[in-house]
Amino acid sequence: MVVDTSLYDVLEVKPDATKEQITAAIKKKSLEHHPDRGGSHEMMQKVNAAKEILTDPQKRHTYDRYGLKGIRSDMAESDSAFSGVSSIFDLFDLITGGRSRGERSTPPKGSDIKQALKVSLEELYLGTTKTVTVNRKIICADCHGAGSQDGTTHECTNCEGTGIETIIHRMGPFIQQIQSKCSSCDGNGRTIDWRNRCKNCNGQKLFQETKKLDVHITHGSQDRETIKLSGQGNQIPNGESGNVYIILDQQPHAIFNRNGDNLIMKLEINLTESLCGFQRLINLLDGHTILIKHPAGKPIIPNTYRCLKGYGMPNRHTHSHGDLIIHFDVKFPEENFITTDSQRQQLEALLPSKTPIRLNKKKHYEEAEMKEYEFSGENVHKQHFSNGHHHETAEDDDTHFHESTDSAAPSLQTFSLYPYSIDVYHKTIIACQFSGPLMLLIAIFLKRTPTIVLYILTIIGTTLIFDHMANQDIDKKNLKQCLQLLITVVSNTINILERQTNQSNEKHILNNLQITIINLLDCNLS
Repeated sequence: MVVDTSLYDVLEVKPDATKEQITAAIKKKSLEHHPDRGGSHEMMQKVNAAKEILTDPQKRHTYDRYGLKGIRSDMAESDSAFSGVSSIFDLFDLITGGRSRGERSTPPKGSDIKQALKVSLEELYLGTTKTVTVNRKIICADCHGAGSQDGTTHECTNCEGTGIETIIHRMGPFIQQIQSKCSSCDGNGRTIDWRNRCKNCNGQKLFQETKKLDVHITHGSQDRETIKLSGQGNQIPNGESGNVYIILDQQPHAIFNRNGDNLIMKLEINLTESLCGFQRLINLLDGHTILIKHPAGKPIIPNTYRCLKGYGMPNRHTHSHGDLIIHFDVKFPEENFITTDSQRQQLEALLPSKTPIRLNKKKHYEEAEMKEYEFSGENVHKQHFSNGHHHETAEDDDTHFHESTDSAAPSLQTFSLYPYSIDVYHKTIIACQFSGPLMLLIAIFLKRTPTIVLYILTIIGTTLIFDHMANQDIDKKNLKQCLQLLITVVSNTINILERQTNQSNEKHILNNLQITIINLLDCNLS
């Protein structure tokens, strides 16, 4: 007697089939489920597993007598592997749905529901019970989750009861398989005839329900704390119900702010209470009132704190309470609250004396009037001072020297010629108008050509030539004016050099420079 027919069912043959019939069935199923032909890879693994066992007489005999468990016991210490399956344990998991190793299958579970619940600080302090309303899906009471009137369903013909359909995309010689939830049975693997559908749930097996649930809030609960209500979530047929998670949302309080287990409150007192002491009543979150006293002679400075130990929030884990922290805001009198000199003198007699200053009667002092000012960080310009001198930071340098330019403005190229960086468009004209005549005056008075004259003129001329070679889009009128000024400077310098017999080298260089500039002017700017 055959105790397990799962491998025979894969090949769709009877348990008493001959070896030839099994071989023919294997060939047929291999062609049908081969991935290259659009078949399922999982089914191909099952066919290969059936081939390994049923074509081997000894393995088939063990399988017929003891089933897959017997095969597993018989081959647990063997290193043999099946085609497409890494080991006998993978085969057993494949055929039995992953329950081959003594694992208890986990039943499906309905989805959870999360819902926020607004609570006050008093409710968190004392603890309370509140009612919430949740919308959930429950199993239909008429069909008990079957979806049909008589409880019968049919295997889905689209997915063959697996709940998963395979979509094949062919791209030339390549085949792509995509598995998704079956569109016919919605992944259930079973379908219901439309005439046999349940009238209450219309074959959906579930219907929407609104239910009220009691939420027990423990004293000392935290803001954003989650309370779990097991089994109160959405239900599914043949599965467990989901859970409901209630998230506590603490609302702002008019007096107290919470910081962990501590409570913080702001208490406003006037200047008299700050200097001479006071008494105040404070209503706590549990409803009872406490009296606080502050003695005279110990002034309370504005924006300082005092602490009342053990008057904060309860902690259910440590069975203790936090602290109540009081933030004092000292309110000063309004303007012109002193109406007479007598009142002022009495007040000055009680308070510490003023800081005296000595004024020179022979010296005139300018009096400045102070006005109210709202301090803001935006009104203060960040500067760095060292030894009384202002030093601009790298950000300041970027602000001054790296100004943003409009994309429509002409592009000006700067050539870095040691030790100067010359802007071709503007600085060359300035150099010609000022540096050239200045150097000529120096040459006239000294009756010799300073080396710097030759150096500057060479830089200017070379820069213009480089700029022309780079095809910069520069106004030709301005460039022509610049070149004409250069020619004038060079000509005047040559005239001076003609009077000096020891300046032949400089004269030769300037002649060549003048010829180059004239050719550039005549050939390219005409």
